[in-house]
Order: sequence, then C-alpha cells, then structure tokens
Amino acid sequence: MIPARGAAGGDRAPSRRNVPAPEARSGLDRKAARCHTLRKREGSDMAGADVAGGAEAAVTVKTGGEPLLCEVSWEVCRQVGGIYTVIRSKAPWMTKNWGRRYCLVGPYDANVSPAEFEEQSLTGPFGQAVREMQRAGLDVRYGTWLVTGRPRVVLVNPQCAFNRLGEIKYLNWEHHHIGFDHADELLNHVLAFGWLVEHFFRNLL
Repeated sequence: MIPARGAAGGDRAPSRRNVPAPEARSGLDRKAARCHTLRKREGSDMAGADVAGGAEAAVTVKTGGEPLLCEVSWEVCRQVGGIYTVIRSKAPWMTKNWGRRYCLVGPYDANVSPAEFEEQSLTGPFGQAVREMQRAGLDVRYGTWLVTGRPRVVLVNPQCAFNRLGEIKYLNWEHHHIGFDHADELLNHVLAFGWLVEHFFRNLL
C-alpha cells in the first residue's frame, strides 16, 4: 500500500471508513445490479421523488388504467412535527378528488400507529402490493387512517428490514458514496423505511 501524504507532510494510510469488506462485496454485486434501477413494467409510468430523503414525497403511478397517487411521509399515522398537520388537513380534499386511487405510505410504529390506523382487507392495487410483500415475509399493513376523509394507508415496519441494513448501506456506498453510522438508530429506521417503500412501488407497478 502506498502511503498518502498528510497535510502537515506526514504519511498516513488512506482512510477505509465505510468501505465494505472484500468478502462482503462478491455476493452483493449481483444484487446491486438488480436493485440499482427501478424497472418499469410494460404500460406503466412512474414519476416521483426521493422517498427517504425528505419529510414528504408524492409519486404518481399509471398502471394501464387510471393513475394512482401515493404520498410518502414519515408522519403518516404518527405525529412528529408539522408535516403531520399538513397531510391530515388535506386528506379530505385528496380523498374527495382521488377516491380509491389515493394512498398514503408511512412507517408502522406499534406504540403509536394502532391508535390512528384501522387495518382493512387487501383489496385493490394497493392491497395487492401489500399482499406480495407479506408473502415475502415483510411486516406491511393496509388500511385506513382514522381522520376526516379516511384515506387509505400502507404502513411498513422498518424493523422487519433490519436484517438487510448491511446490504442497504452497501448499496448506498456503492452507488452514491454515502457512508452511514451503524450505531444511529433513527438513521437505521429511515434507511429500512426507504428500502421497504421502494419495494412497495416495485410491487405496485
């Protein structure tokens, strides 16, 4: 290894922080190739935003019929900050104009979500996507938010994807050169949430 020259003239070894171990890479390279691009099925169209990068994002999906509108937020069925009020206050208008084609997507929190969420049978395109995820062993729920307008919601439990955090963080490093602190619990929840939301849309398309 050739030492790197430090700012003060001393030698130091290049930093290997957040670089996956060589033995961990071989099995993940193929997965990275599959996961890097969200493939669209024939006749489908998707336009949206980074589902894990902000407080709220909207995605419109067209699946050969009428378009579906999904809003993704960390505060669906759980109040953390001001976005909760924004989403809740516009729910009546959204359900009036979009009806069964509108769905909110958020994280499931066993300590908070049950007070505002009522689980429903897995019907329609949103319910079918949830069923596919449940068949894969993921903790995903479909129902209605118990607020005015009763919007449909999909809640995903980030903890059910914690066993994939190594792969999720590796892919972020591989494709975006972003490293993450393994000890940050909130960050782990957000990363797992984003991974689950991605898979929800894969099953919805």
